Amino acid sequence: MLQVSIDTKLKVDVGGMHRAIKVKNQLAIREIVDQGIKIIRAESPVDGGVFRDSVKRLDQGGSDGNDGSTDRFIRIGPSIYYSKFVIRGTRPSEGAYVPELDVRIRSGTHPGLKPNKVIVRSKRRLRPVITAILRKHYGNFELGRFFQ
Repeated sequence: MLQVSIDTKLKVDVGGMHRAIKVKNQLAIREIVDQGIKIIRAESPVDGGVFRDSVKRLDQGGSDGNDGSTDRFIRIGPSIYYSKFVIRGTRPSEGAYVPELDVRIRSGTHPGLKPNKVIVRSKRRLRPVITAILRKHYGNFELGRFFQ
């Protein structure tokens, strides 16, 4: 009589799975960031191109929860110091007030800037692009609550 031993334990290479998922995630993230930069630059105002050329991946952060959830983000946008004034706009300047003379000097007045909705327009254009990238990498995927 022949006896055959059958191993009843299943060996799963969890580390290999994690590495494969991590590589796939990094590819998708890199593609999303590249497309985001391209779209924001296309929507940016051009007056010399400094604002447009400063658009890049700014930072990333977040944390992983104990339950396996994650709260991570990547921020893309202009890095030039005056970008907030372009995006939010400025109110008109009435010139400098000189208290000793009790007079407002009219030189240096500025009419103000209207807010530029570059980020709002970029988000609108980027949403379907992100959905397409995620579907390409992961199959049927709904972006819904992940895009802000």
